Amino acid sequence: MNTEMNQNMPTSTALEIQTASLAFHERRQSLPVLNQISLTVPTGKFVSIIGPSGCGKSTLFHVIGGLVKPDEGKVLLHGADITGERGHISYVPQKPASFRGAARSTMLFSLEKSPVCQ
Repeated sequence: MNTEMNQNMPTSTALEIQTASLAFHERRQSLPVLNQISLTVPTGKFVSIIGPSGCGKSTLFHVIGGLVKPDEGKVLLHGADITGERGHISYVPQKPASFRGAARSTMLFSLEKSPVCQ
């Protein structure tokens, strides 16, 4: 593929996190977990989030996936604000969860909850 031609092509943004901040609150204390995190992932690119245990990687993925809404900031998917909305992004966590019973029932549960199948 001609790299010169690729350099002139506009790149689109698949995922963008704009200055996301999140703190967990417990017993009158505030524990900042994400502080003004910004990230841009171009379409078609592969990104890894790497860091020590407890640095906020899983929390960041929960924010991206809409499981947790940030105190501040936005999550954009192809330019659309999806902050706090579930069902737009999927990922496999470090420790996958499954339901009791057969794999078939677990997959059927996932399909029932999917906005694509409704």
